[in-house]
Amino acid sequence: MKRTGLLTLGALLAVAGCGRDEVATPRPTLSPSQQLTRVSMDLRGVRPSLEELDAIERDPARLDAFADEYLQDERFSRRVEDLYAEVLHIRTGDWFVYLAAYGFEQNGGLSGAEIVANAADEPLRMLSYLAENDRSYDEWVTGDWTMTNPTLQQVWPVEPLDGASADGSGWQTAHYTDGRPGVGALATNGLWWFQGSMENNRNRGRANLVARVFLCSDYLEREVPFVSSDVLSSDDAVGDAIRTNPGCVACHETLDPLASHFYGFWWYFLDKGLPEQVEVYHPEREYLWRDLTGVAPAYYGQSSTGLVDLGRFVSADPRYSTCLVQNLWEGTTRTDVDDVPVDLSGLEVAFEGSGRRLRSVFRAMVKHPAYLGDDSRFTLRLATPDQLSSMVEDLTGYRWDYQGYDLTTGATGFVLLAGGSDGDKVATSSPTPTVSSVLVQQRLAENAGTHVVLHDMGTTERTLFDPELTFEETPTGEGRAQMQTQLVHLERRILGHVVEPDGPEVEALLVLWQDLYDLSGQDAWVAWSGVVTTLLRDPDLVMY
Repeated sequence: MKRTGLLTLGALLAVAGCGRDEVATPRPTLSPSQQLTRVSMDLRGVRPSLEELDAIERDPARLDAFADEYLQDERFSRRVEDLYAEVLHIRTGDWFVYLAAYGFEQNGGLSGAEIVANAADEPLRMLSYLAENDRSYDEWVTGDWTMTNPTLQQVWPVEPLDGASADGSGWQTAHYTDGRPGVGALATNGLWWFQGSMENNRNRGRANLVARVFLCSDYLEREVPFVSSDVLSSDDAVGDAIRTNPGCVACHETLDPLASHFYGFWWYFLDKGLPEQVEVYHPEREYLWRDLTGVAPAYYGQSSTGLVDLGRFVSADPRYSTCLVQNLWEGTTRTDVDDVPVDLSGLEVAFEGSGRRLRSVFRAMVKHPAYLGDDSRFTLRLATPDQLSSMVEDLTGYRWDYQGYDLTTGATGFVLLAGGSDGDKVATSSPTPTVSSVLVQQRLAENAGTHVVLHDMGTTERTLFDPELTFEETPTGEGRAQMQTQLVHLERRILGHVVEPDGPEVEALLVLWQDLYDLSGQDAWVAWSGVVTTLLRDPDLVMY
């Protein structure tokens, strides 16, 4: 059987035409199967199975039961990581340390990309560990532990906790051995290797990350009056303005005391290229604030002795829990609560009432009327790059990667083109499709369609296609009914559509199959690859 390359397949599809509408039609409400798809995508990152779709159509009241089941799925904890990776911009943002200084690649060992990928996951794995083990969200800023894996154990002063067992990916609970305070993610290298601070910035970038991520109070979004240009004429002039100019004092009177908690992570500019400086905490530098700013650590007017106190202050702040609820709602619905206000008090009550367990807020969220489509502002949303990747992999078994790194989601891939963000070049993820995200979906669809057809045509253990049907038929004569049944199956499995065997959707795909079959010199593999690619390019795949 002939094999046609991906570019040739794309050209054949262009010649044959995809045979489908390219614009998704907005829906005022969600059907039971659409609601189930939304819950499954948000809690597991994949579409529901055919059996689950059939069950919800028979009994829509089973939605809550499915939600509870999905919350126990091992993929739920990965979704928690993906949602907060967007809040932290930690998988895609710039790193503050000079990884080349480690020299691992020259010695045939770890690459800088490996270190970055694993370091970025450290604080996220802590959060998902709390979700998976039903532990309090407070521990994210108060726990005297972190998460580590074999890669990080090679470069950081960490060791597994007694009795800690690694999961399937090698992650396990651990603690640092360099004397840093036990304040959860606030004491992790993964967080502060990402969010550094220039010498004249004096840890203010780190302080703002705490306010933005944990309290939803971003200093950079505050409205402040303009100040005269001579304020920036020298370091001394800047320091004087921070202390005396009303336009500066409004922020710096709380920002600078918050920043003074982080001098144990202080690196001088040239230190960023010295592993022994950036991989360890420096207790001896905790009081550098006396020389650099003269501002003692404090938390919004409350006196503090340093980083050791910060986690307790943050967890006791009412904004800590409400901010989590807001971040999860915004990340899931792809909206901004300031622009699209909604009552989230029920989620907050459920969260607090559970002792701040993450599953409780997700459970309350997927029951929210607005989430389920009763509010027209929340009827359809765009799948994130992470969801697109996990969904396509679940449907086809294909993961678009390069040297082990996911090209749809990772910093070394096409995450910005796919609609993601990095907090630098792109501040927020796109809530709607863009020209580049459609192109990423198209290329991913071509690769995945080719992959799954090649796999499924060679085995009865099929990933996507109905195992009861053969690939030997053509849309003429007796084979037409078999192909119609297969296409009905594909429509339902990939898009959740219920279509009739003799309906227009199936007819269009049969015409496409025949066109590609003829154009490729009667190659059924190419024809089926084109059909699957077309379905994976459908707007309804990414709008759910």
